[in-house]
Amino acid sequence: MYQVISVRVLRTDRSWYVSEHPNRAWKSNPEGTSWHAATVEAGYGSGPWGTAVHPWTDYSSYLFHLYFQPERVAVLRDPDAFSSLSTVVGILTAKDAAALRPDYQGSSELMPSRVIDLLVHADRSPAKVLHSKSVMNQPILVTAPGSKAPELLLDFGQEVTGRIQVRGTGGTVLIGTGESRGEALHCPWGGVHLLPLKAGEVESTPYSAFRYATVQFYGQGTIRLNRLRLDFKYYPVKYRGAFACSDPLLTQIWYTGAYTAHLCMQKQIWDGPKRDRGLWMGDMQVTGRSINYAFLDRYLMELSLRLVRLESQGGKAANATPTGYVNGLPGYSNAWFCALYDFYLHSGDMTFIRSQHQLLLSMLRYVKQGFNKNNIFVNKHKFYLNFVDWAKYLVSASPHQTSQVSTATDLFTCWAVQRAVYLLNAMGDTANAKKYADWERQLIAAARRYLASPKTDTYTNLRQVNAMAIDSHVADARQRNAIYSRILGPDCTSWKQIATPYYNDFVIMALAHLGHYRQAVNFIRYYWGGMIHEGATTFWEKYDPTWPKKHFHLFLNNSGRGDAKGAAVNYYISLCHGWASGPASWLPAHVLGVQPQSGGFAKTTIIPHLGSLKWATGRVPTPRGNIVLRVTRAGVSESIDLTLPAGINALVGVAGDLVTVNGSKAEAVRRNRTRCYIDINKAGTYIIEGRK
Repeated sequence: MYQVISVRVLRTDRSWYVSEHPNRAWKSNPEGTSWHAATVEAGYGSGPWGTAVHPWTDYSSYLFHLYFQPERVAVLRDPDAFSSLSTVVGILTAKDAAALRPDYQGSSELMPSRVIDLLVHADRSPAKVLHSKSVMNQPILVTAPGSKAPELLLDFGQEVTGRIQVRGTGGTVLIGTGESRGEALHCPWGGVHLLPLKAGEVESTPYSAFRYATVQFYGQGTIRLNRLRLDFKYYPVKYRGAFACSDPLLTQIWYTGAYTAHLCMQKQIWDGPKRDRGLWMGDMQVTGRSINYAFLDRYLMELSLRLVRLESQGGKAANATPTGYVNGLPGYSNAWFCALYDFYLHSGDMTFIRSQHQLLLSMLRYVKQGFNKNNIFVNKHKFYLNFVDWAKYLVSASPHQTSQVSTATDLFTCWAVQRAVYLLNAMGDTANAKKYADWERQLIAAARRYLASPKTDTYTNLRQVNAMAIDSHVADARQRNAIYSRILGPDCTSWKQIATPYYNDFVIMALAHLGHYRQAVNFIRYYWGGMIHEGATTFWEKYDPTWPKKHFHLFLNNSGRGDAKGAAVNYYISLCHGWASGPASWLPAHVLGVQPQSGGFAKTTIIPHLGSLKWATGRVPTPRGNIVLRVTRAGVSESIDLTLPAGINALVGVAGDLVTVNGSKAEAVRRNRTRCYIDINKAGTYIIEGRK
């Protein structure tokens, strides 16, 4: 069935069909089955064919392309050399622009870019080009300093994934791209790319993530360009989720987080499309939650969760001992368990979860081997690097871990084992569920006994580690109070410590678990809103609001030194990183309050927390349809307009002592000092009002 061509590409048409399950028997008439028409070029070894090709190539079985003009063009050098420059800048049609907006609905139709007619009068040969290597050990081209060729700066208005394409005659262009203006101008990622212009042939830069591009023109006479465009490469997924509220900044933060996650959805769910382009499980845990709330995508989530786990199996049978942790990092194995749990709650895909059963058990056995007889993590596997966060004290490049790294990993394992036990029970493997539930209790007891400070009742002095103690449900009531008063309260000194958007996601989750929703929202405004105020269109790999603002991109490469003064000054850090997308899941989960409690939202809680907001509205996708709601606060009254799909049993909590549903008094199934709770288990539209 498979034909390998010299460039390792499969060329298919509608007579070809593919399946993710190669052992299934071929059907003579596959329409209507799980076999899908293969209508695009696919890299051999990618998508349905197996492991994805790396680095990013031109071929994929499920990615699509749209074509755009730049939003703005600036002349950097020799403005008199350009004629008809206005033809380059095009105003996007509404249909074109939809592909870059969160309400994009996933049409696969390609929108051709507008024809341009740019004339450039060049009178010099290309500057000397130096052969060098990028930081990722890939060949690049770097021009010698002092070039005075005519040059343009293209601005696409926001972060994009793709490449620059040109077509013309009469010369050569050198193109460099960057996520920031500074990167494009001074240190383009991957170097600059020399593209000769040949009549009728399209030339392209390599794929990357960027917002800006510089274009230099070399030739002896007139260069005629009739194409200069972005080839935007994207995963065609619908934005089923939505969020808006009375604070426009929070609304923008949600959409920016969702778009960040979307750009990381490429051949798999990457950490970021600019640099590593890797299946890093810690990143994927955060990105996965964003994807669950914004898209509820199954194909790419399942593919990525499966591939990243199989990598650590090293080709061995699923029930055999793994060759190492997921990504070689103890914490990232924990992230795999948690992400698998999150995906199951949102998707309800028990078939996929069962396919991971033996892999789950074998990794549990391997993780357990890293603990001593007192059930404390001691890194018995002696992995050289143990990573928690790019922050001071939380990266250890030694078999002898720092206490902060070991404590955070231990607490994360407690959380992961809880999630694994839930999945085992859901699969019906009650024997192993009981076995590991017993270990879970031993882990929690040991952590409370050996890891918490008897003087302060906290777990180290770092907010990341203490947030994990809360999220893992290890901290008992006394410790929870101490952690808030000493570590996570708004005036605590731990907020001066550096943390990436990755672990700050666990911090806002911990504040929600402690009931401090308003403080969490304020921090989201300050931290993720800080990136927005600095011009972010996607969220960044590293960030601290106190770091220098001039040439901001230079100062983001802080590698755990605790402040920006010792940071390496370069443009290495990604401005589109999935682990920074956390508010895209936090806001609907806690402000709207929609959280699945069993697979596929069969049981769901809807308990909004508006805090200082006057209203919030949104959609949360489920396999049964979208949950749609609007929450409004007026004085002491709260109203929830709710549309609930069939097959969902929802526990709805509304602020107040009295509750009505569609105008009629309803009996609360339980109460606390601020809320009434009612059960709704039928599809329909409801107006739920709470009053004091």
